[in-house]
Amino acid sequence: MGYNKIKISTEPYGYGSSSLIISKRLHKYFCLNEKFYNSLIYNSLWFADPHTYNDPFDCSLNYDFENTQEEIVEFAKSILKRERRDMDSKEFEEKINQIHTDHEYCREMIDFAQSELIKGVGCCCLSEIDDSLLMWAHYANSHQGACLTFDIEKDMECFNRPFAIEYYKKYPKVNFIKDRYFNGVRYSLATKSSEWEYEKEVRIIKDISTHRPPLRERIAFNKEALVEIKFGLRASHKEIEKTKKVLKDIGGYEHVKLFKAEKKIDEFGVYFVALNL
Repeated sequence: MGYNKIKISTEPYGYGSSSLIISKRLHKYFCLNEKFYNSLIYNSLWFADPHTYNDPFDCSLNYDFENTQEEIVEFAKSILKRERRDMDSKEFEEKINQIHTDHEYCREMIDFAQSELIKGVGCCCLSEIDDSLLMWAHYANSHQGACLTFDIEKDMECFNRPFAIEYYKKYPKVNFIKDRYFNGVRYSLATKSSEWEYEKEVRIIKDISTHRPPLRERIAFNKEALVEIKFGLRASHKEIEKTKKVLKDIGGYEHVKLFKAEKKIDEFGVYFVALNL
């Protein structure tokens, strides 16, 4: 394991192995807009509803249900027990009996569980690379934006649940009943088409169901964790100076290093030149 990698225990949230090795530094591409400046002002990251992603195949796996009727019934019962809320004992027993006799009702319970699987979950999408020309073009306003670099070891409270995206040409075979709960969340939120593999994406996942609007999706990070800000090839002098002023006015960012992307001479790519804060 290289000096720039970190091993994170993943047993509590459903990876098949007990640990995940990812880059210590993760990167977030931004347009230089209100969301970018708010991230600095409120030292926070936006954890979006996965249903809002631009890829219609994202978070929409096809689960199989190759299970015995007994397994289906037991799973439906577990859902009912978890969701009974204000249901009185008599009604609960009636529903349990219905599960045993009504196969269609069982399926309805499972469909409900599928829809609820990622409800209340917020995701922050980051990358293990900061020099992707495609991501600078797609996520940083055609190279006019910026990229925030975080040392996740400096804030394991904010970055405590990373999921490295796994890329496939075909849907992986996932049994919803046998791979439910956080393993199901992993498959839903951390599986994408291989066409996105260039992004080397890592997602941080949070339960935001108890957070209050309008700031429900905003999660604070330790300012020490933000270590670099890189500006794109086309980032304007005005926006760079505005960012510097925000950093100085807010305070606590004196350690952050600033860089500006420049074109490489002999290949398609960028390198970064240091700027004064």
